[in-house]
Amino acid sequence: MCRRSVCKAIVSFEVCTILDSNRDLGVYRDVSYLEVVMRTILFFIFAAWIVMPTVSYAQVGKDSTSPGQLAPGAAKGARMESCKATTEAEIASLFDRWNQSLQTGDPHKVVANYAKPSILLPTVSNKPRLTPAEKEDYFHHFLENRPSGKIDLRNVELGCNTAVDAGLYTFTFAKTGATVSGRYTYTYRWNGSEWLITSHHSSAMPEK
Repeated sequence: MCRRSVCKAIVSFEVCTILDSNRDLGVYRDVSYLEVVMRTILFFIFAAWIVMPTVSYAQVGKDSTSPGQLAPGAAKGARMESCKATTEAEIASLFDRWNQSLQTGDPHKVVANYAKPSILLPTVSNKPRLTPAEKEDYFHHFLENRPSGKIDLRNVELGCNTAVDAGLYTFTFAKTGATVSGRYTYTYRWNGSEWLITSHHSSAMPEK
């Protein structure tokens, strides 16, 4: 604003001077024509130097996009990057939730721990289980011997809305009294309301 006011004052002064000169050509008795022309050119260069930065700054401010003016796709991407705060203890408790669902004897409740797009690579079956129906079929047979799991060793890694719990566990089967030790990996994803299993790999210990 200050630069614009100064510019207006200078423009007014110079224009009046030039107009007076045109009305009274006697000015050329003291000032050469070439000098008048040079003074006029220098004035307009100076005026442009004052005005252009002001216009540029205004244009930059106009063209800049504020966070509230993000395109819908960009705003959606920003929301997707929001990460849920979690802890290793919270992720470790997800195994307890899964193990407690085994105690119900209901395959449907066990499968509720898994995301719909997920994979189960079970201990005692060669067939990968991808759909909820395929997982329920596996747990229907697995639950017949009333298994209960216990973690022997674990390592938890936390990510942005993802987590990995991997280690060793042992199952005790109440119906037969047998115990089986195995290796496991659970990967989890936060879906906005709860953690669900996206992959579960379980295999028997290779050395006996």
